[in-house]
Amino acid sequence: MASKAKKAKQQVAKKHGEDNEDEEQQGSAPEPPATFIAGSEKGREFVNEVVSSTEEPVVMFALEWCEFCWAVRKLFADRNIPYRSIDLDSVVYQTDNLGGEIRAALTERTGMQTIPQVFVGGKFVGGCTEEFDAYREEQLQGLLANAEVSYDRNDEVDPYQFMPGWLHARCGNEQVCLTVTFVRFSARSAR
Repeated sequence: MASKAKKAKQQVAKKHGEDNEDEEQQGSAPEPPATFIAGSEKGREFVNEVVSSTEEPVVMFALEWCEFCWAVRKLFADRNIPYRSIDLDSVVYQTDNLGGEIRAALTERTGMQTIPQVFVGGKFVGGCTEEFDAYREEQLQGLLANAEVSYDRNDEVDPYQFMPGWLHARCGNEQVCLTVTFVRFSARSAR
């Protein structure tokens, strides 16, 4: 995750002519994919404001139709974790392509193009599987405590039970299954 963020920052710096010679010697970051769109100032300001809010310290940037976003929502509902959801594909964020600008700003900030993207107390946790891993390893609970978020502390729940059913049916190891599913999807898309 850290290397993705570093690469994204290098890409943004390169685009703005802020090359770092030390990083250049180690190998420059690859050019952004053709679908990479630089975030607008409006998108960056929105993300910064929402992520730094102390009133709503848990924020999920999501898509209404995304099953992985639903999985995170289910974990939050099960643990009674209050959160703000920014549904980028909702009508509210369609005006002037604000959802697209926010998503581009998120990509610049985190180095990830996937959704959901979850922040707790201003810290980027990651997407769905990173969120679930952080919960399993009790890192998420620590972030919630630091942000003074009250929630159901019964930690006996396995967050991976909230994953989409089609993943459970295909394999028992969620990390391998997600990787295989992604690779299969990527291979089909490349054809």
